[in-house]
Amino acid sequence: MHEFSLAEGLIKAVREEMVRHQPLPGKLQRIRVVVGEMRQVVPETLRFAYQTLARGTEAEGSELVIEPKPTAAECRDCSWTGPIENHLFICKQCESTNITIISGKELFLSSMEFDKNE
Repeated sequence: MHEFSLAEGLIKAVREEMVRHQPLPGKLQRIRVVVGEMRQVVPETLRFAYQTLARGTEAEGSELVIEPKPTAAECRDCSWTGPIENHLFICKQCESTNITIISGKELFLSSMEFDKNE
């Protein structure tokens, strides 16, 4: 379950951002995370890991929203760009395997939302 190590990194990133942006506008309500399909993350497991590891931190009680990023590639032979489906790393236009992955490996904190009423 690599989701626990990913959640640990997310909480660290959240805490670092919170330190950088003092004073905070309120209580942390939710974070949004972009997760590439190739990361093979089980969303429910990542949410559970986040909630578990957030206990006792500034992130406790906040919601983790996962924004999936599909896998896409660009063909080096014909310049086709598009989605990769079913993990078939083949150009859909010329059937070349000479492709570059251009999305699907992402994992980053994209936003943090605060309740400004607290």
